[in-house]
Amino acid sequence: MNIPDNNTKRDILIVSRGIPTKEYPMLGLFELDQATALAAFGHNVKMLVVDLRSFLRKRPFGIHHYSINNVEVHIISFPVGAVPREILCKAGGLLLKRLYKTVYGNEKKPEIIHAHFGDIGYIASMLAGQIDVPLVVTEHSSLMNRDVVDKDILEVSGKGYAAANGVISVSNALAQKIKKNTGISSCVIPNIVDTEAFNSIERKQHDGFNFVSVSSLIEIKHIGDLVRAFKIVHEEFPDTKLCIIGDGRERENIKALIDNFHIGDSVRMTGTITRSEIANIFSEMDCFVLPSESETFGVAYIEAMAAGLPVIATKCGGPEDFVNSRVGCLVEKNDIDQLAEAMKKVLKSCNEYDKDYIKNYSETLFSPDAIAGSLTDYYNRIL
Repeated sequence: MNIPDNNTKRDILIVSRGIPTKEYPMLGLFELDQATALAAFGHNVKMLVVDLRSFLRKRPFGIHHYSINNVEVHIISFPVGAVPREILCKAGGLLLKRLYKTVYGNEKKPEIIHAHFGDIGYIASMLAGQIDVPLVVTEHSSLMNRDVVDKDILEVSGKGYAAANGVISVSNALAQKIKKNTGISSCVIPNIVDTEAFNSIERKQHDGFNFVSVSSLIEIKHIGDLVRAFKIVHEEFPDTKLCIIGDGRERENIKALIDNFHIGDSVRMTGTITRSEIANIFSEMDCFVLPSESETFGVAYIEAMAAGLPVIATKCGGPEDFVNSRVGCLVEKNDIDQLAEAMKKVLKSCNEYDKDYIKNYSETLFSPDAIAGSLTDYYNRIL
């Protein structure tokens, strides 16, 4: 690991909307991953969390303090609920200032504030302006990865970007959308992916050829199209199988489609499972496929690549940044026939993919050390 010297070791404050819990494992995951990586890289990192979700989202209210992965995490949780975003953000700004005063008191202020998501950036800008500390905002949201963004989202996120000393997008496609919709230019630094959890798995011998997909089972992921494409492939190659990992509101529709196609013996649906369970399944898979409509980044593809799997992705935003002919292939969105042809192509040429290259490629681009290094360079340019 590359540890910064004393001249570049920074005091960093991460501002987040939440932290992962058993009930909400994805909430604040990107933020915590980056905070953890930056701390491991040698920086002094604190994380302030402003949780404004409705009281229906069960969690302890008030101010709480934790230590997670060598990062001080301080949470102020106050249920605001369904109010206009501008009011929500202003309430968040007041709560963040209160939490900052409680945590920092008379301590030395941070050198830089890094907020994640545009609306949280707007909240953080109220503190950054008050204490005169540079602000960086990273955007991840698929809500900004659209040609037309909802007016209220655009308004608060635009204020967050405009107040920042630097804006980061997690993909080139997202950067282009932000530029188009707000006029703000951004630097591209991808999300961290826990490649280590996947690149150490041992391959298991198996018969036939196994496809796998991991996603929320929602309309935008187009898992129904994957099932339709798999049916085409399965008719020509009966020893193929498909494993669908994840859950969501489309589950029953997908299950009905599988039943109607009479391919239930060749398609497995696991529901939501842990990262280690996913890694174990990857050990007996041959190709990852996800025909998503839109991806700001694409963590699931990279986790599969870390396991040495070639990937098939749609040209939907994030994957164009990292999917090339050496690691898999890209297809057009909403084209079932082209998707099926790509699946057949990888099936026939799977032995031509260098699994070690695919693993190393994902590690080089997306490991915690790689992203922490990129962020450190970015902070240094701003400071």
